[in-house]
Amino acid sequence: MYFAPRPLFHGVFTPACVVASTELPLEDATPIASIDPGWASPTVVLRGWLLASGSLHICEEYTFRRTRIALALDRLCDDTYPPPVAVALDPAGWQHEPASGLCVADIVRAFGLDPWKAVMSRRLSLNMLRRRFAGGEGGTEITIDPSCVWTREACEHFAIGPCPAHGPHVLTPNHGHYIDALRYICGLAVRLAVLRSPD
Repeated sequence: MYFAPRPLFHGVFTPACVVASTELPLEDATPIASIDPGWASPTVVLRGWLLASGSLHICEEYTFRRTRIALALDRLCDDTYPPPVAVALDPAGWQHEPASGLCVADIVRAFGLDPWKAVMSRRLSLNMLRRRFAGGEGGTEITIDPSCVWTREACEHFAIGPCPAHGPHVLTPNHGHYIDALRYICGLAVRLAVLRSPD
């Protein structure tokens, strides 16, 4: 008999992690974003705020077909929020397409945004997400707006299991792209927090 593994964020992704943007002090927060460009699957875009405390808040999610990446960037540059100071990208975002000679990072720059390559391994970044969801005495270090339905569902159900041929693999592929975008924006938040630290 086969038993599916427990979701990766079981016990750390709790109702305390779901907080409306209106409940947070965003006056001194830094707007950031991440993009997980899909190939066969849709592109996932997350918009967030790096709070003065160092916590990360995800305020918006949306998906586009990869061929419509410019629409995703239009959305990031609209007047709903200030444009992000940095956009975290999957390393594949630096791979140039043979036909156009362009890569996703080039398109991000064309919109006046600053692309940052995600550099942390999947294992380390998933562990980072677990730690940040768990938070400390002051509460969780990552919060997600209730409107981000798919990201919340991914955090509730994302699981990894063994694969004899290839090692650990994602058992819930529909959730993997949201978790990847979350890994990238969280890694970006950590790097920006270090850079702005007075120490």
